[in-house]
Amino acid sequence: MASGGGENWRSRWRKNALHEGSRETKAFLTEPAYKRATAIAEQRNERLPVTLGRLIESAVASVEHDKPTLAAPPAPSPTPPVDILELTRAILASRFPEDTGSARFRQLAFVHLVISETLRGHRPTATSLAVIAGSHKSQLDLLAKILVTRGVIMKTHVPGLNGAPAAKALGLSPRPIDALQAAHVAATGAAITL
Repeated sequence: MASGGGENWRSRWRKNALHEGSRETKAFLTEPAYKRATAIAEQRNERLPVTLGRLIESAVASVEHDKPTLAAPPAPSPTPPVDILELTRAILASRFPEDTGSARFRQLAFVHLVISETLRGHRPTATSLAVIAGSHKSQLDLLAKILVTRGVIMKTHVPGLNGAPAAKALGLSPRPIDALQAAHVAATGAAITL
C-alpha cells in the first residue's frame, strides 16, 4: 500500500509539473554538470527536472536565435586587443638571458595562437593548443609559464571548461607590451628596443 501511495504522489507531481504543451524527457549529464544543475535547482527551490527543463529551453532558444548565453564562450572580437605587429616586434627584439632565437619564435607562435583562438571565440587552454599544434601539453604549459611570468599571457581558472572539472583558460594580458618591457628591464637592466 505504501508503494502505491508513492506512485500516486509521483503521478500527481508529474501531472502538475507537465503544463499544457510540455513533454517529459530524459537527459544524460556528466557528473560535474549534474552537480551544478542540482545546485541551481536548490538555489531556486525547484525540483531538478523543472530546472533542467528551464536550462534546456534557454539553450535551445539561444541556439535558435544565435544569442550568447551565460555558459557560451565570449563572442569573437573583430580586432585583436593589442597591436599584434608591435607585440611581435617586442617579443623578437627581447633578449632575456635564458632565451635563444628559437625560444623567441616559439613564444611568438604561442602568443599568436592564443590570440587567434580568442578571436575565434574560443577559450584556449594548454591542452587545446597542444592539440592544434600537434605538440605535448607539457611544452605548451612551459611556454605559458614563461609568458605568464613576463606578463604577456594570463591564466583564468574556469570550472567546467570543455567538460573538465577545472581548467585554466589562457588569454592575452591587458597590457602585454608594457608588462614585457617591465620584465625585460628587471631581467636585463635594459628596455627592449623596438
